[in-house]
Amino acid sequence: MALRIKDSVDLKELEKYGFELRHYSWANNIYERPLMYPNYSKQSLYVDFDSREIDEEEIRFNVIDAKEEHIQDLIKADLVVKVEK
Repeated sequence: MALRIKDSVDLKELEKYGFELRHYSWANNIYERPLMYPNYSKQSLYVDFDSREIDEEEIRFNVIDAKEEHIQDLIKADLVVKVEK
């Protein structure tokens, strides 16, 4: 199962939840929400502009699962849907 932003949601809505539009050479346009942890680990949540899928990427070590802890606000706002991969 994958989590994605519903088609009916304007992706600019993500800015209310700490996401910023980013342009990287290695990816399509994405919305990124940096997450910092007290143990100096850094992780980001990404929403791909085209697929609208939510993904996470570990930048350093000792990172807890950001999908479970940090997208609850998106789920509570009814912006997320589960889809088969």
